Amino acid sequence: DAVPTPLLLIEPGSARVLYVNPAAHRLAGGRMEKAQDSDYASVYGVYDPSGRRLASEEHPGVRAARGERFQNLPVDWVTPAGRRSIVVSAHTVPLGGAGEVALVTFEDVTELEAARRRSTLLAEASAQLGRSLDPREVADSVAALMVPGFADWGFVELLQPDGSLTRDGMAMTDPAKRPIAEAYVELYPLDMDSPVGSPQVIRTGEPQLIPELPPDFVDLAAPDPRQREVLEGLGFRSVLIVPLIARGRVIGDLAMAMAESGRRFGEEDLALGQQLADRCALALDNARLFTELSDAVEAARQAGDEVNTILGGVADAVTAQAPDGSLVYANEAAVAITGFGSVGELLSATPGAIVSRYEMTDEHGEPLDVMRLPGRRAMAGEQPEPLVVRSRQAGTREWRWSRVKATPVLEPDGRVRLAINVTEDITELKRAEHGQRFLAEAGRVLAGSLDYQETLGAVARLAVPDIADWCAV
Repeated sequence: DAVPTPLLLIEPGSARVLYVNPAAHRLAGGRMEKAQDSDYASVYGVYDPSGRRLASEEHPGVRAARGERFQNLPVDWVTPAGRRSIVVSAHTVPLGGAGEVALVTFEDVTELEAARRRSTLLAEASAQLGRSLDPREVADSVAALMVPGFADWGFVELLQPDGSLTRDGMAMTDPAKRPIAEAYVELYPLDMDSPVGSPQVIRTGEPQLIPELPPDFVDLAAPDPRQREVLEGLGFRSVLIVPLIARGRVIGDLAMAMAESGRRFGEEDLALGQQLADRCALALDNARLFTELSDAVEAARQAGDEVNTILGGVADAVTAQAPDGSLVYANEAAVAITGFGSVGELLSATPGAIVSRYEMTDEHGEPLDVMRLPGRRAMAGEQPEPLVVRSRQAGTREWRWSRVKATPVLEPDGRVRLAINVTEDITELKRAEHGQRFLAEAGRVLAGSLDYQETLGAVARLAVPDIADWCAV
């Protein structure tokens, strides 16, 4: 009873729970029910990390009763006190002349797992958003990222020039419901005068968090009886809607809902949803900018000032490169990131002089062949994927990360006339991502053992080489 680690004793074979210690009762939110046989799915709501509910034979307790041994198995457990992320370990313990018993222990890693999932979602979002400059592809990628780890349903809704709102991306945990949802979207366009939901978020620019959906929400969102019937059939229980804001204006929203998983959105989800929306808005705006940029460069010979008007105040570094490698255009952000004194000084520098100012690697610190740079590949007529690079100016110690994109501008005969480069500084994002991953890994490793010496060794190994070359505990 005095052991602080939650534990169960389970009868081998039958899977009957023989004993639950006080720590396990506390984690369960009061009192943990004892399963009397192997039908664990009817007693405990346990899910794998992807959000899929475990069948009885997959439950850690049933597996332990079969004689399986495992360590740090990650699952989500729905308790009266809320959904908890735990890691479960199982062993078989001899009881002298009384035979054996299965010992199941678990550790609550809810906060660490939430941090890991947040960092993973944002890291995956950054990677996905950098792969395309097509707004529809970006919307589909973001919707797929939200489900199932962050929501049961995810929508990317974009504001159109006529003031309407269209659902450009949609994903759900149950693919069988997609035809119903698509028919609903086609039959019932969003009413921009609605007092609730996405139209309200678009009008105000403020997010909307509804942990528990009240009955009158559906009445207001779907006044038509048939519409209300279909919406109720989708089973939405909790809703989170955050605006997409780019350059100070609302361009759409991310709408998320919980349904069959039984999960609920909370304040911490609101902060994460807004971070995801910020990245999505930037990617969508960049896609629009990239299209406008190509058109502007095409007309640059007749209207050179137009390019400066469009790009002079853009936060990302933008350059136009001629076939010989020289720069024919650069905005002020490009001047700042390269360390030159002015646009004129940057444009007069040779490609070799510009490259010599930097030490560059790939995003993981490995050597980078300059021929892999998107600008070089665009000059060869390719449509290169964006590339994340790590760099620092010569004579400095600070490493920074950038996402580099490029596209060729072609002559009528197919020859490359220019390569347009856009460089986005993602240093703060990468630093936050590394920090979250380090803390999540630290929690996972330190929760894996109760042995004193093993724990000390694990602490030292965690520190090297991520934050130090040497570590003594």
